[in-house]
Amino acid sequence: MESKRIIWLDFARSAAIVSVVFMHCIESAYRMSFESVQNLSFISGLFRACGYTAGRIGVPIFFAITGWLLLERDYSTDKKILSFYKHNLLPLILTSEIWIVIYFIRSLIKSKNGLISDLICDMLFLKTPSMGHMWYIPAIIGIYIAIPFVSNAIKKLSDKTLLIPICVVLLFCYGSKLYNIFAEAYSWEITVSAKLELGFLGGVYGSYLLIGLLCRRGAFKKIPSIVLIIAAAVSFAFCVFIIITTVRHGYDYHLYYDFIGVFVCSTCIFELFSRFSFKSAAAQALGKVFTGLSLISFGMYFIHKPLLDDIREYVVAFGFPKYINTVLLFCVVFVLSAVIAFILSKIPKIKKWLLFIK
Repeated sequence: MESKRIIWLDFARSAAIVSVVFMHCIESAYRMSFESVQNLSFISGLFRACGYTAGRIGVPIFFAITGWLLLERDYSTDKKILSFYKHNLLPLILTSEIWIVIYFIRSLIKSKNGLISDLICDMLFLKTPSMGHMWYIPAIIGIYIAIPFVSNAIKKLSDKTLLIPICVVLLFCYGSKLYNIFAEAYSWEITVSAKLELGFLGGVYGSYLLIGLLCRRGAFKKIPSIVLIIAAAVSFAFCVFIIITTVRHGYDYHLYYDFIGVFVCSTCIFELFSRFSFKSAAAQALGKVFTGLSLISFGMYFIHKPLLDDIREYVVAFGFPKYINTVLLFCVVFVLSAVIAFILSKIPKIKKWLLFIK
């Protein structure tokens, strides 16, 4: 089983979980009013902008990995689709439901209150999740439901044809978002709202899945690595520029996955990851670390946020600058969540149902 693993995908997934945990840590460390954000020092403000940008790369990479792994599978028969649902979708749902219950019990213990109706709504995905990071779960479940049908629909389409839905989403989702950011920051009179129904094209998240598929097909192989590196750096810098500029203009903009800079940066980074070679002995040894981290990454996603919530007040109490608090929170939370997930992964039943490790 180990020999079949694709090391660069393990590396990409490891980088993604690092990004996600860091994102939540910097959000926690910089939890403040917008007026306070405007009064940050240059160094702290720049660190915040760079950290927010780096933290937004993780989820797109997770989506791209999903597209890379699942969109090229064979779903040509009812039996194969139902098998995918049984062995992939159902365990994902069950793992998610277990964690929703765990979070609810934790909430009862900490706050001594909680409504069963809220638990039921959380479990049925009928309301905004009580734990903010859990937005990802209904998103990925919905993607898993659709993947067999999307795969069959696009299997025979060329790479150039697949660029059509991506370009449409780029124009109407990413393009309108970019325009509105400038409109809000510079007080333009006209804002726009894209009304074209793009749900069947997958929307923003679907575009990242298609990027993963195109990467697997080798659609970007002719692009020199130096071009990808420059494009990633420029788009990263653009994200940082937008965050700093909107703050200076009094617009409380939160960088998200529908920003063109995040899309370009994460696309370039994912393609660069696919070009990494792990053939040397040292690289293969390092690859084992990435494989181990990759295996427990989903468990870490569930574990790290409550840990962060519990640890934050103790770190903040030291009174360090916020960028130092971010680093401290990240180091403590990442290591603890990795250790806990690793220990739990040694228990077969927990490994399967709590950590989603097959």
